Amino acid sequence: MGFFERLSQVWKGFLGLWISDIENRNPEAVYEAAIDERIKKHRELKKAVSGIVYLRNKLQGHQRGALVRRQRGRPARRPGRPHRRRPR
Repeated sequence: MGFFERLSQVWKGFLGLWISDIENRNPEAVYEAAIDERIKKHRELKKAVSGIVYLRNKLQGHQRGALVRRQRGRPARRPGRPHRRRPR
């Protein structure tokens, strides 16, 4: 273990002690930070779930459309592709 590596470990130890001392003096601040972090995580999860629900609904719509087309005797089209191409 080199000199600078040992020195950095001592420095990190002092910083850790200093931060824990501040946290012990201000538990409300630590509590508020934890709440803010949870709120942020909750927003991220809600956004991810809404994206999943959107994709599920889109896929169900494509499946329903393909089923209706099959029942009417038309070929099913692939999702994301236009049914007929318009002339240019």
